[in-house]
Formats: sequence, structure tokens, C-alpha cells
Amino acid sequence: LLKGGENAINKLFPGFSDEMNALGSVQIEMSKEMRAANPLGEAPRWDSGIILQSQSRALLEHHVRERTRQYSHKIQFRCQTTVRGLNYDVTGHRITGVKIESSDKVASELETNFFVDASGRGGGGVRWLASLGLPVPRVEEVKVDFGYSSCRVKLSEYSERDWNGIGCGGIPPIDSSGGLLLPIENGQHILSVGGRFGNFPPTDELGFRKFIEDMPVSVLHEGIKDAEILSSIEKIRYEFNRFRHYEELESLPKGFLAIGDAYCSVNPTYGQGMSSTSIQAIALSETLAELKGETEVDAIPTAFYQRAIETCLLYTSDAA
Repeated sequence: LLKGGENAINKLFPGFSDEMNALGSVQIEMSKEMRAANPLGEAPRWDSGIILQSQSRALLEHHVRERTRQYSHKIQFRCQTTVRGLNYDVTGHRITGVKIESSDKVASELETNFFVDASGRGGGGVRWLASLGLPVPRVEEVKVDFGYSSCRVKLSEYSERDWNGIGCGGIPPIDSSGGLLLPIENGQHILSVGGRFGNFPPTDELGFRKFIEDMPVSVLHEGIKDAEILSSIEKIRYEFNRFRHYEELESLPKGFLAIGDAYCSVNPTYGQGMSSTSIQAIALSETLAELKGETEVDAIPTAFYQRAIETCLLYTSDAA
């Protein structure tokens, strides 16, 4: 979790980092505790004083959910439920409800006067608006075509090491492969390796380990060769950074707002998306604080996008 995201989450949920530490999140000074290398050599380690939180995505999201639940007894979660579309009032040019479907295929609808699309990088909001015949935002793309595979590992207790993580990679365009090993809760590490433009790691253990062994630097192979793989090896391919320019739409329906990856999604390799989304949440919180009256609900999207666009431009330009 990058420092900007951690600071934003702590602002929304005071004491969050301390609670995460109690749940097993690992504090790591990456400049000092990481082995970072490429074919030009290994980076010197130094004291930066910047301590980051490192944990599984599941632990982080679970605790965000629990802190959200504590805010109000009026908050309800509907698990194993899929949004199938939106209801739209043509006369008022307003989103009035959500069509949902349970895991046992039972369809129903929820009435709403405000809908927030936080469905992620899949672009659900764009599809839902298009199905209603409504204008959709211009999508700005930066091609990255990155594919990676990840698993949880347990490092050998018999290995002597003066590090708690590894980051390594080749030098494009000669070699675009790379890998990352970071500590998480329960004495485990998360291991992710990947490459670009077709050079993607396999998900079988033999092929996965061979991909690591064939990297242009050996530090990751040396670090995990005796490690036990504890989980299945899962893959993802990420083709584009996408910025959906909702702020440009002049006729966006009332009561609709996109946030997080549904608004701006970047290459997940660098952990920027969580920080971008957290800072967008701060922007939404500040917007809601200024627009307190129910009569001002229609002004929320425009005011929010004015705040959030600077964050999105920052993270898309950094990722590009």
C-alpha cells in the first residue's frame, strides 16, 4: 500500500494502520529491506524513513469493509449479487434504480436517488449507460499489455537473508519480465512475476518457477528456490490504462457517479490504483461535506469530478 493511499485511508478511518498492524499487516521500509536489481546491478539499500504497509489484498479490503460497516447501521451489504443494469427516468433524465440478480438467479430492483459505480476496471457503468441509449464517456487509453501470475509462498526457515522483499526486472525492450516478492500476514509472502507483449508467465508450478529462473537477474530465483507455494497460481492480463472522461459529458444522467477503477484504472503492478481510489474517496468526502442538502444531490458529480480529475491525471501520467 503506497504512502499516499495509506495516508488517505487513515484520514477516512482514523487509526486504520494501527488496526492493520494488529491484524498482521507487515511494516516494511522498502528502501532498506528490499533487494532491487536489474542487469545493470543491484541497487544500494538506504534509510529513507518511509515505512509502508504490506498485506494481502483480502486483508486490506476486509478491514476497509469492516470500518465502513461501523459508520452506520443503515449500511447494508448484498453479497453474491450482480448488478444487471440501471433504471432510467427519461423525463427527469435521472437514474432511479438498480437491477440486480442473486446467485440463485432471482431478479429484483432497488430504488435509488443516487448511484455510485465502484464496480472496477471492467467498465460496468459504460455498458449500463450504453444499454439505455445514453451518451458514454470518451475513454483515454495507454497500452501496457502486461500479464502476470501470483501466489502466496512460505520462505524457507533455513535460508539466511538480510532482506524482507525482492524487486527485479529486465531492461526493455531487450527483456520486459520482472518480479516482486513482498511480505504479508501470517509469515507469508506474495510472489508476482510477469512480462509484456506475450511474454507472460504460466500458472503451473514447474513453468512458473522456470519463468523466474530464466529472468535476466537471479535474485528472485535465489530468494524463492526453496520456498513452498501455498496457493494456486493465478494470472491476470492487463492491456490498457483507462481514463473514462465522465467529467466531459454534458448530459450525464442525474444521480450517477463513477469512482475508483470505474473512473480511472491503471496498471495494478505498481499499487497506484488503491492510492488513486483512496484519494478519490477523500475528494468525494470533501464534496459531500460541502453539499449537505438533499436538494444539492444533483451537483455532486460535477463537483466531485473537478476535484478527482487532478488525482486521475497524476496517476495515469505516472503509470504511463
